[in-house]
Amino acid sequence: MKSQVDKWVVVNGKIYRLDRVLDNVYDALLLQRALIVTCDVHLTRTDSGKWAVYWRSKKEKVECTPKLPSVAPM
Repeated sequence: MKSQVDKWVVVNGKIYRLDRVLDNVYDALLLQRALIVTCDVHLTRTDSGKWAVYWRSKKEKVECTPKLPSVAPM
């Protein structure tokens, strides 16, 4: 029977995306070390004993153009 692993996980109010599920912690730590340069990384152990590696961009600020013009106080 195949263990279910979520594609997304919420940690401390931030959403992380699944990168890979690995069989041992050593491989998971090597992947974490490679990803940590550009991403925030979260490791979790699955019910079947495998390791799920989740990531999210380190860029905190979401940039978007407002649809309404800003109104300056008078």
